[in-house]
Amino acid sequence: MTAAIIRLEALMQRPDFDVAAFAARLDASDLTGLFAEWGFWGRLDQDEPPGDWRNWVMLAGRGFGKTRTGAEWVSAQVAKRAEPLRIALIGATERDVRAVMIEGDSGLLSVGRADQRPMWEAVRGRLLWPSGAQAYAYSAESPERLRGPQFDFAWADEVAAWASGAAWDNMQLALRLGPRPRALATTTPRTTPFVRRLVAAPATVVTRGRTTDNRALSRHYMAAMLAEHGGTRFGRQELDGELIDDFAGALWTRTLIEACRVRTLPPVRRVVVGVDPPASSGGDACGIVVAALGIVLLAINFNDWVGTRVFYVTGSSSRGVEGFLPVLIDALQHLILPTTALVLIGYAGTHFLQRSLLLDNIKADYVRTARAKGLTKPQAIRRHALRTSLIPVATQVAFTIPTVFTGAVLTETIFAWNGMGRYFIETISGNDIHGTVAIAAFGAFLTAIGALLADVAVVVLDPRVRVT
Repeated sequence: MTAAIIRLEALMQRPDFDVAAFAARLDASDLTGLFAEWGFWGRLDQDEPPGDWRNWVMLAGRGFGKTRTGAEWVSAQVAKRAEPLRIALIGATERDVRAVMIEGDSGLLSVGRADQRPMWEAVRGRLLWPSGAQAYAYSAESPERLRGPQFDFAWADEVAAWASGAAWDNMQLALRLGPRPRALATTTPRTTPFVRRLVAAPATVVTRGRTTDNRALSRHYMAAMLAEHGGTRFGRQELDGELIDDFAGALWTRTLIEACRVRTLPPVRRVVVGVDPPASSGGDACGIVVAALGIVLLAINFNDWVGTRVFYVTGSSSRGVEGFLPVLIDALQHLILPTTALVLIGYAGTHFLQRSLLLDNIKADYVRTARAKGLTKPQAIRRHALRTSLIPVATQVAFTIPTVFTGAVLTETIFAWNGMGRYFIETISGNDIHGTVAIAAFGAFLTAIGALLADVAVVVLDPRVRVT
């Protein structure tokens, strides 16, 4: 049946075509095979373009069928070649690759015949076909991961949403296996320098399409979208798939903004942060963000004042540093700001807890008794009230040890520190069971250590507790 396949699109154009009569002439096996036959359901504008091209870019509106086209194109390449292919799947984030390109309704796990579909290995981030072909998931947020591997084919989804074209450039360097390595980019267009560069590349063919080209979409949906966004700038981009230029008379054009963009930060003397806080009840969040940036800005100003780099605002180490002592000093310089941020986060709560407990204990009977025996007020506070007040505080501090190692996600993200907190989030989002269990077990171990230290602190501080 595959050899004599007829497109549904062509059949629907026949005036005498009857869907019910057509389905009645097919047996159960034909119907089952027909549902998995892309040659029957696919439209002409979703076909792979002819010619000796390297990159195929599909710029189309929402709901055009870009994801289905990408998944079917990858499946077709696997079916054509008997050897085990290597394929790259790249999305804006790893979650997008998994949720849309692989596990989505039109993803690779949902297209083709059931006996020819791949198996998804979430821990390894790999799709494995029965033929031995493999597809690996990559995120445009981590372009350096594309250094090293090599591929026969690549599918990049929603490239207009990528922060930069670094992942695409690294993928192009790795696209070198087989007689004709090719890449497909599917995206709803946005006017970004990367998209413009990609479309204008000499080895690129472009397919354009509109949301209205997909007749399988609900008529009510189409009517609602056209009524709300038809003819607007947003509708031309998101529904008609157009690359929209700047507004006429715009004060800040994209060309002007991109001309000011730099890849590396040059030496600066001042960093100015403008804040326009919202007037809502949650507007104080802007103040929290600015306060966090204050640590970085103070470090930059201090470096500028002393004439050398004392504090490092990002990363955990510097390149090219060798030798035990230089490496140690470099690591300590990178640790100063993240450590300061972690201390400041918990300082306020610990401070107010200690103050509240001390104010309560100052009025206790044993403090008045100590004063009656001749101790001065500072001596009575230091020897009796303060010591007793430190017991709950020491217990609280001891139990914060696990959060320092496994819960400092925000601090690690701000300072680009590859710590256990970020790794824990990555293992959860990537369904890495082994990594998640390892971090959880390590957190439980640290909690036990914290409990032990809390008991030791109570013995040292509380004169009523004795170890026998």
